Amino acid sequence: ALKEAGDAWLDGEVVVLGEHDLPDFQALQNAFDANRPKDILYYLFDAPFLNGEDLREQPLEARRAALKAVMEGNRSAALRYSEDFVAPPDAIIESACALKLEGVIGKRVGSPYVSRRTPDWIKLKCKQRQEFVIIGFTAPKGSRSGFGSLLLGVHEGDQDQLRYAGRVG
Repeated sequence: ALKEAGDAWLDGEVVVLGEHDLPDFQALQNAFDANRPKDILYYLFDAPFLNGEDLREQPLEARRAALKAVMEGNRSAALRYSEDFVAPPDAIIESACALKLEGVIGKRVGSPYVSRRTPDWIKLKCKQRQEFVIIGFTAPKGSRSGFGSLLLGVHEGDQDQLRYAGRVG
C-alpha cells in the first residue's frame, strides 16, 4: 500500500465512518466483532520512523511533510492522511463538537515525537469528563458485601503520578 514508506512506524487512529462520513465508535466495535476489517480506515497523522529513519527528534512539521509525501503514492483506500486545520483552536473544537465528534488532537508545531502525553500533545474533548484510576477499596459496611467504596486517583502532571481524588460507593 505504502511502498515508499519502507520500514516505518506510523501514528494515527483507526475509525469506521458512519452517518455523514463521520467517525462512529459503535460501528468500529461492530467491525471488530463481525470481523469486517475492510470497513476500518486508518487516519495517519505522524511518522516517528519512515524508510528506516528515526524521525522522532525532527519537528512535527518535518515528520508530517515526510508522511504526506509518502501518502501521495498511497494505493490503499484504508489509509488516509489526516490533514491540518489552520484556524483558531476555539473554532476547530467548536466545529468538531457541532459535528458531534469526540474532540480533536492537538500537537504543538516544532515538537519532537514522544511516546507519552506531554503539554505538546493534547486531546481537546467535546464532552468534559474525567478518567479515574481505582487505587483501592474500603471494607463493606451495613448491608454491603465484598467492599464498601472504591478509592479513586487521577493522573497528575506528566501522568507518572497519581493524586487521591476521593471515594465512590
